[in-house]
Amino acid sequence: MREGIDNWDLVDMSASQVAGSYLINKPELKKTWLYEKLITSGRLWDRRIAIVSTQHFINKGECEDTIKLSEILLDDKEDLIHKATGWTLREMGKFFFLRQSSRRSP
Repeated sequence: MREGIDNWDLVDMSASQVAGSYLINKPELKKTWLYEKLITSGRLWDRRIAIVSTQHFINKGECEDTIKLSEILLDDKEDLIHKATGWTLREMGKFFFLRQSSRRSP
């Protein structure tokens, strides 16, 4: 099924809502798919699915997987992986900044 996902637009529009929402409450499956299948795949789209899917976790207040996967992807050779990682880390920063600062906002 992942073979048909072969560009950044398909990944970015679906990974969080499909993969992320499916994996968030399934720790064993999340470990298997994110850390053993997707992030280690030779297909850049699989690795991009892994990092972008964590945006769903971020929206639920979880950032551990985003940080771990970002560290794994630091040496990736693909520019599209670094763009997705940067985007996801920005989303994490915005989420937690707004969550904390909203308590102080007038």
